[in-house]
Amino acid sequence: MGIGFPRQSVSRSVLGLARGLHLEGFSMFLRSYVFHLRARNLSPRTIKATEEYLRPFLNLHDPLSVTKRDIETYLGEMTERCKPSTVWTAWRHLRGFYGWLQAEGDIKSNPMEGVAKPIVPPTEVTVLSPAEVRRLLVTCKGRSTKDRRDLALITLMLDTGLRLSEVAQLTLADIGEDNTLRVFG
Repeated sequence: MGIGFPRQSVSRSVLGLARGLHLEGFSMFLRSYVFHLRARNLSPRTIKATEEYLRPFLNLHDPLSVTKRDIETYLGEMTERCKPSTVWTAWRHLRGFYGWLQAEGDIKSNPMEGVAKPIVPPTEVTVLSPAEVRRLLVTCKGRSTKDRRDLALITLMLDTGLRLSEVAQLTLADIGEDNTLRVFG
């Protein structure tokens, strides 16, 4: 006679071990991919975003046995709760990850081949009318440091087309001696 374990507890522990091995394996591939992205000198924000997009999918699937159907199902379910641009971004990160796995020789065929790129409808950009621009500039007509700062920032955005996030990231080190501005989008 063997050791008497209740059948249910053995099944759960085996499933737990299998799940743990899957998560450990996915973690190894994701970690390796992150090192690859760092070696390409991608920005820390890009790398973090990549991890955030890949982790939910890889939590559900063994990266080496994923099929085109798995990916299409995942992206299809995303369309029910996410914006089209979010689904497109997930598709892009999955494409990069599986292209890398294939290039590394970890998979023979890329499950992303044939997965259609999600369509992102164009978004309408709101543009200020000349009257709205004049009203905005009038709010900065004062002589205070705050008014002058606001005028400089608003005219910088109007004259260059920089986005708020790009302007917010600027530092003094980004201003060149020749009156140029170095911008990272």
